[in-house]
Amino acid sequence: MPNSSSTSVAANFHNSKDTAVYSSHQDFVLDCHALDIDSCYFYDLQKDSDIDVTTYSNIYTYKTNLQIPSNEMKKYYDIAEKLSKNAKGNQLDFKVEESCLRIFIPHKDFYQQRVFAVKIGYKTKKEGSSLTWAEDQNLRPCVFTSGHLLNNRSLMPCQDMPQAMSSWHCLITVPPFGEQLTVLMAGEGEPAVDVREDGSQVFKYQSSYPMPASTFALAIGNWPLYCSFPHQIDNCFKQSTSCLGPRFQIFAPLNLHGQKLGRLKEYLQDCFHGLQSILGAYPLQRLDILVVPEGFDSLGMMCPHLMFLSQSVLLCEDTQAAFNMFYRVAHELCHTWLGVLTGPSDWTEEWLTEGICCYLEDVVHAKTLKWNEHETRERLEIRKLLKYRVLKAEINTTREDLQTLRPNGDTSCASLSSMNAEPCIVKNGLNPEKTLLQVHYLKGFFLLKHLEELSGRDEFLGTLRRFIDANLGQLFSSKDLLEHCFRELPKLRQSNLTVDIVCQEWLDTPGMPQPLTAFEVNEENSLYKDVKCEVRNRVTEAVNCVIELLLL
Repeated sequence: MPNSSSTSVAANFHNSKDTAVYSSHQDFVLDCHALDIDSCYFYDLQKDSDIDVTTYSNIYTYKTNLQIPSNEMKKYYDIAEKLSKNAKGNQLDFKVEESCLRIFIPHKDFYQQRVFAVKIGYKTKKEGSSLTWAEDQNLRPCVFTSGHLLNNRSLMPCQDMPQAMSSWHCLITVPPFGEQLTVLMAGEGEPAVDVREDGSQVFKYQSSYPMPASTFALAIGNWPLYCSFPHQIDNCFKQSTSCLGPRFQIFAPLNLHGQKLGRLKEYLQDCFHGLQSILGAYPLQRLDILVVPEGFDSLGMMCPHLMFLSQSVLLCEDTQAAFNMFYRVAHELCHTWLGVLTGPSDWTEEWLTEGICCYLEDVVHAKTLKWNEHETRERLEIRKLLKYRVLKAEINTTREDLQTLRPNGDTSCASLSSMNAEPCIVKNGLNPEKTLLQVHYLKGFFLLKHLEELSGRDEFLGTLRRFIDANLGQLFSSKDLLEHCFRELPKLRQSNLTVDIVCQEWLDTPGMPQPLTAFEVNEENSLYKDVKCEVRNRVTEAVNCVIELLLL
């Protein structure tokens, strides 16, 4: 398997904000990094009588349906097929810079309200960090998207911003390799697979959910299917009234098949029930879970229809400890709602996904393991203490500009409907120090806990669920969420807080917010007392050992 790939991207355009005039051409800018761009071709779709351009009239209907209708998706695919086989395009001039590709489109084509396509031929480079070329757990070659700071910019040219959403079709050709390879993507259905005469296989995936380019994901390697739930029978899936989640499949190397993956399967089945009671029915129909090899730089990453899970989550031998590691599974599943199907309009406000998922993971995990109210309260209080200590340590050791949850303040990204909107700048986007911090997770978590304590737990969870439901398929800001909470929660309105006060104290100011300056655990917490007793015993043993050594 080579550590580069050759491909092409076809993009359809109506108009674009991200342009600047250069002489007789329009400069169309796409984000990219470490790509070998070979060619750019322009296709006027309205001149081709075989192409139906009416498909574009309803391009934004997904806002009410989340998905582009299947008949429109077929038109997109047919257009791409015709362009690749028959259509003759005009070659465009282009310029590759360190972080972008500039394509020069003649004004006469750009400003006549034409529907057109641009086809880009390129190859990836091994130094591109969007793809990880590695060896799997059995030392076989594999490749997967890594969720790097550059997102997918070294995988494909794209408009890498939250508002630039698109659907996609993707064909992956796998040459004869001697053994069956698994090809997984962030597509919504099972791939159609064609076998060519030379033995190569073509996997066809698509996504009719318009999403940012950063959510695109793939993985190719030797990862056999461990299980499919509900169980597959004669290519039909037996649906059970007790199954409230999607059909999920777990892929992992053979040496991990067994008890460890069995616990994960058991947890997932119950976790979808927990999610149902808190966030509603799982909004996607299928989910593939891949246990990635060593070198993956986080415990998990959620993409549309595909979850990457570190094998570190599975390696605990003790059953109770193993289930404790599955907090991360709950966290990633919550990202389906917050980060995949909806998210912040300004990427610097990442607490709107990470902070909320950090808050929800505790609630979902407790539901999944069926803890009673007393056990839930005690266990989550201990987790809250641990999170507080981590946050306090990070606040004391990091730069202040990395401690604010809303770095752009009220000048966050404006709607694309405003043609005069200033571009949104992602601050510290390539700062390696930021990847090691949990401030957005933990400060966001404690803000939500603070609002929950003021308004009531059940009331707050219900309000949060309604907000998420109302914003699926859309983007939102910190103020959108806070204004919704104050509008729906009477106890919040009766407090001394306002949206502006919350923004100033929690989001726009570095350091610990005033409500977090002190944190005390209930001394009657039995887990806390057990830990204190254990520490006291260990200290006593250590002191006795020192005394014995001194007496020798």
